[in-house]
Amino acid sequence: MTVTKNLNDGTNLPDHDLRDLMMKNLQISKEMHHMMCSMKRFIFWSRVASMIKFLIIIVPIVLSIIYLSPMLKTFNPAMLKNTFDQYQQLLNMGQQTGGTATGVDINSLPPEIQKLIPKK
Repeated sequence: MTVTKNLNDGTNLPDHDLRDLMMKNLQISKEMHHMMCSMKRFIFWSRVASMIKFLIIIVPIVLSIIYLSPMLKTFNPAMLKNTFDQYQQLLNMGQQTGGTATGVDINSLPPEIQKLIPKK
């Protein structure tokens, strides 16, 4: 004779079927707990990685603001203009000679560089 339990929905289940259902439920709950633990670990390390990426971007910006601000206060715009003028002269020289450096006087170059130029 098997003992039956009357559930709230009006169905009768034998005692051993109820025990089997509870064991399956327990097994599934353990698996879900294991998955939740691994998800929590993944989320934790994702947050750590995103914080590291954030610091890699922000720290250099903050340090540049701290250390470059005194240099920017003493910045002389004439230096930039002088550099730009030299660059513009180089560009114009290349355009005047058709894109080649034939207008350069080889004898005015330093001797170390003259040695590197092949003789015709």
